Amino acid sequence: MSATIVSDVDKVGRAGALGKRAFLVVVSQNSLGTCLVLEESQAEYRIGRDADADLNIDDAMVSKHHCSVHSKKGDFVISDMGSTNSTYVNNKLLKKPEILSYGDRIIVGSTILRFFYEERIPSK
Repeated sequence: MSATIVSDVDKVGRAGALGKRAFLVVVSQNSLGTCLVLEESQAEYRIGRDADADLNIDDAMVSKHHCSVHSKKGDFVISDMGSTNSTYVNNKLLKKPEILSYGDRIIVGSTILRFFYEERIPSK
C-alpha cells in the first residue's frame, strides 16, 4: 500500500488563519517522508546538503546552502540562496523571495518537497 499526496488542494489561506506552524515534507524517493516543522518564532530555516542545514538533503544536485524559509508577518517565505541548480516553486524558477501557500511543490536539485500549514478542526 502506498500513500498518496493530493496535489489538487484548494489554497486555504495563510498562517494567520490556520496556525503558527507549517511543514516541509519530502515527497520524492531519496528522502521520502522527511519532515521539517516550521515555527513562526524561528528566524530562518536553511535547506541544503550541508550538515548544519535545518533540513539536510542527501542529493548531489542540492547545494550546501540551497534555499531558506523564514516567517514574515504570519506567512512563510522561501528564498534561493544562490544555489547552483536553482529552486523551483510549482515548476516556476524562484527568482525572488515568494510567499508559500498550502500544497506548494518545491524542487531543490532532484528532491521534491511539499509545503503545508498545520490544520485544525474548527470548533462548533
